[in-house]
Amino acid sequence: CCVAGAVASGAVTAAVWVFPGLFQCCADTCLFFKLMAGCYLPFQYADNAARIEGDSTPFCVDCFAYAMLMPCCLCSLVGHTKRSELRMAAGMSQPCGECGDCLLHFFCPCCAILQEKVLLDQHECSWENPARAIIEKERKDAAAGGGGGATANPLTGS
Repeated sequence: CCVAGAVASGAVTAAVWVFPGLFQCCADTCLFFKLMAGCYLPFQYADNAARIEGDSTPFCVDCFAYAMLMPCCLCSLVGHTKRSELRMAAGMSQPCGECGDCLLHFFCPCCAILQEKVLLDQHECSWENPARAIIEKERKDAAAGGGGGATANPLTGS
């Protein structure tokens, strides 16, 4: 469905975003309309941020910062940092790196936030078990293993 697809041999391919094309986020009409309502977007961003990094920034600070930057379209400046962190945790590549994340958040923040939400939901990331903790665990496991073998990415299974 979403992030890691299987090939015929059963091996897992590289992770990809749920909605790979522009404006395909409209497929989930109910959630898309909630995100289009300006009051819901900051709340979903703050929830995603908490599920990515844990409780390092209070929910109300993330929500307020995003809401204050929305009128001048600068919410992409804060949104892309969380997306980049989630993308790195899932082992996803981005041809333009953080610039691509920033552009997506600038031109279609609803799609960006919805993709992040679906990825976090699929892997059951929560405030108590954030994606950042999964990254740190993976790095510790890789360091403990001495780098001799590849470790599986817990977000993608690859």
